[in-house]
Parts: sequence; C-alpha cells; structure tokens
Amino acid sequence: MNIGERIYSLRTQKGLSQGDLAEKLEVSRQSVSKWENSSAVPDLDKIIKLSEIFGITIDELVKGNSHTVQSVENDDGKKTDSQKVEYVYVQSRKNAMETRKIAAVILFCMAFLLTFGILLATGSLGGIFYAVPFIVCGIICFAVRKNVGIWCAWSVYIMADVFMRWGTSINPNLIFMTFRFTPEMNYTRLAAAWIWVILLVSLIAFTAVRFKYMPVKDIKKLKIKLVCGWAAYILIYAGRMILARTEMYINMIFEIIKSNAAVYSFFSHIVNFADIFFATILIVHTVRYIYNRNKT
Repeated sequence: MNIGERIYSLRTQKGLSQGDLAEKLEVSRQSVSKWENSSAVPDLDKIIKLSEIFGITIDELVKGNSHTVQSVENDDGKKTDSQKVEYVYVQSRKNAMETRKIAAVILFCMAFLLTFGILLATGSLGGIFYAVPFIVCGIICFAVRKNVGIWCAWSVYIMADVFMRWGTSINPNLIFMTFRFTPEMNYTRLAAAWIWVILLVSLIAFTAVRFKYMPVKDIKKLKIKLVCGWAAYILIYAGRMILARTEMYINMIFEIIKSNAAVYSFFSHIVNFADIFFATILIVHTVRYIYNRNKT
C-alpha cells in the first residue's frame, strides 16, 4: 500500500469526504484526489497535518511504501520520521519532474507530427503555426514546477485570442452589441464571441479557486492593496470609456496610432490583454482575501 492508498483508507475510516479533508488541510479537493490516485504526493507540511488529523505517526502514514521506509536510515540503522518525510518529498518532486518531462516530450512530438503532416499534405510549412501551442505548452512543462495546467491553459487562450481577433475579426466586445445585432452582421460571430467570453470567465474562476488556498501573511495589507487596485482599475476603465464615447482624442500620439489600422489594432489588443491580466490578478487576490478572512 502506497501513501496515496493509505490516505484514502484513513480518510474513509474517519468518515471524511475529499472535500472535508481538503478543507482541514487548506488545499483543493483536486489535490486530495491526486494524492489518493498517486499522481502527486503531499508536501512536507501537509504530511505532518495528515498525521495529526488521522491521529497516527508520520511513520505509520508513510510506511505503506516499503522502499521508502527501508531506504532511509540513520548511521545506527534507525529510521526517523523527518528523514522519511523528506525522502518522500524529494522522491515526489523527482517523480513530478519526470512526469512533466514526459508530457513535454509528447507535446513536442505532437508539434513535429502536425507540422510534418501538413507539410506532406500541402507542401506548406503553415503547420508550424498550428504547432506553436504544443511547443509553448511543452516549454512550460519543462520550465514551470507548479500549476502547469493553468499556465498552459492561459497560454493557449492568449494565442487563440490573438488568432480570433486577427484571423477572424471576432472580438469578445461584440457581446455588448447583442441587442443591436442584425442578421446581416452574422449571428455566428456573436455566438462565437459569447462562447469566448464564457471560456474566459471559466478560466478566471478556475484560476481564482486554484490560488485561493495560498496563505496570506498580512490580511490587512492585502485588503489595502485590493482597495487601491480596484479603485485604480475602475478609474482607468471609466476614463477610457468616457474618452471613447466623447471622442476626445486630443493626444496627437493617439491620433497617429488610430490613423494606422494595423498599429491601432495591435495597440487595442495590448490594452485588452492588460485589462484581462490586471482584472484576473485582482479577482484572484480578492478570492484569497475572502477565503483567508473567513478563516481568521
């Protein structure tokens, strides 16, 4: 029995659901599920908390892996709890690294096969364009140690968003014209814009939920930062909307940018991405504040 199976057995004996255990450990339910499926191993501090919750020693929690127990010994042949925990932790990190490397290699292979397949079928290197998301996600798997899935999802979203705006002229802002849309404007574009916005909201929500368990050192300081951040964001957004509606383009540089369609489009996309970026940060930290405030 490995540590994941041990956690599952002890949890069910205690009559706890994965959500109950996650709440006690201040982690997500998905984290508990990964531990029990042996796709991840708890960090050092979580192993200690688990032993306290289950009312057993760390030795009893980790001894399901006989290799772990037998491989960690003092000079006098006696094993200590701290050594076992550290060994499990190091091994879990190595296993996670190996898993990420395998995922990265698979993604790179998919990128190569896609590029090569399109080259054979059409004689064009255009497949490289479609292979970029696989390459980027492969690099992320190598470079990022935590929350790899979230960073890959955001990377794919940004790349897809650029393609949607530049390649199809579908802009999420079309949803604001929902009640003014006409058949001549193509309802398919409006539907795609709504789907795109729903995907974005879902991604932001998932990110906020995933990071809400991050500990907050100073809750009051975080509150001040959030108030200032939201105030600045709202003021900047309101100012942009006023300028856009009244056409008060008195800045000569802005007029030059606006006169060039390509430059203006690029500038608009940068502004839109900045909106999404800062709004997501504010939302994530707001969720963290609410979660940690309720705990105190």
